[in-house]
Amino acid sequence: MKYRASWMPTVAGAFASITKTASYHYSRLKVAPLAGVYIAFIAINPSAQAALTFSAGYSSALFFTHSNSDTINSYDWGSDSNLYYATAAEDFTSGGVYRNDGNSSTTIRAASADYAGASVVAINSSVYFNDGNYPSSKIYRYNIDDSTTTSTVATNYLLSKRGDSLVTTGSADFSTTQISYYAGGVLSGYLDIGAVAGGSGPCAFDAEGNMFYAPGYNDSSIYRWSTIEVAAALLGGSSSQLDAAGHQWIDYSGSFAGAGASSLLIDANGNVLVTLTDFVNPSALVKFDASGNGNYETVLTSTDRLGELRMHEGALLISDANRIITIIPEPSTILVTLSGLLLLIRRKR
Repeated sequence: MKYRASWMPTVAGAFASITKTASYHYSRLKVAPLAGVYIAFIAINPSAQAALTFSAGYSSALFFTHSNSDTINSYDWGSDSNLYYATAAEDFTSGGVYRNDGNSSTTIRAASADYAGASVVAINSSVYFNDGNYPSSKIYRYNIDDSTTTSTVATNYLLSKRGDSLVTTGSADFSTTQISYYAGGVLSGYLDIGAVAGGSGPCAFDAEGNMFYAPGYNDSSIYRWSTIEVAAALLGGSSSQLDAAGHQWIDYSGSFAGAGASSLLIDANGNVLVTLTDFVNPSALVKFDASGNGNYETVLTSTDRLGELRMHEGALLISDANRIITIIPEPSTILVTLSGLLLLIRRKR
């Protein structure tokens, strides 16, 4: 039997109450031909023994489950507070894009023979997503207010945002990644603001406007450009374009040799969280210290490709196969011990 799980929902998607989860078991990674998009898929069965493993100090809670075994590639929350997410089927084609209001899911874009895209990003009253039909991949814009969808053909792989503008990374030749900026999220025109060698990867901005970028493969680095440098690039001109020279923030090759990034997020403290995979060793969610001193903490590992990272209502979430889970930092043993001692002292008084 291809899919077996006692918790499989009977509606198009289901939110879960906050309870600790058991290990997740699913299959090894497969690579979509030509699409340039790497997608993991579920195959829950007695022989699939891969697991999601949390480091000490972390646990998880199931947040949402899609109705079938299609992988949730990416997700975000719209201005209507609904969850929007894109899925991929086992054969790497699109499993559809959906909106879930907490009770049921509505189809935004039906499953198709197109290769699945890697991103969903919500900006104001719009939700952006893409497909993986290299070299003519599209970016779609869904308008929450009138439920219409428009699209444009553009070189892109991963989508992110800077304020109310859309930022994309993508490669036309699989060797150099172009960083493009769509002011105000308008798809009719864009500005190329930089280029970095290596496979396309995710980018993100911290609260101050500094930009971080991590290649997807062939370069185990995280790059950083200051707010001033980003602003200069947005003014246009080849001399101010963002490039890698002098901007390597972290070289993690010594700890995660051969790995590349699939998702990137900056937390409220400026720490950089990134999912790393080399498609051979277990993937890892790693938190690099905000100082850029190279110190890091491995939050969890998986024998499959980890999905999208998001912050939502103060909580950190990640997609894993056909689920979205909440990552829960647990109180340290010292804090628990101190709390117990204080309680004991109060009782003695």
